Amino acid sequence: MGDERSIARVLGIPPQHEGMTLKQIATHDALWRNAALKKGFDAIVLMAPKCFAEWKAGGKIPRSLELNILKIA
Repeated sequence: MGDERSIARVLGIPPQHEGMTLKQIATHDALWRNAALKKGFDAIVLMAPKCFAEWKAGGKIPRSLELNILKIA
């Protein structure tokens, strides 16, 4: 759970960058998925940097989240 930079740091894979094609984005998403599964995660929750900082500071859950479920039990 975190912003893109925090998640990238945990997974050891750089975040997406401007100008990526849809194919590059799909490949990058697959790299994140595989890295997350290897670390034992079953989902990735992505927040905007400001929302992540607010959540860490005070526990305020953002109104907008991106949830990526990696495997369904």
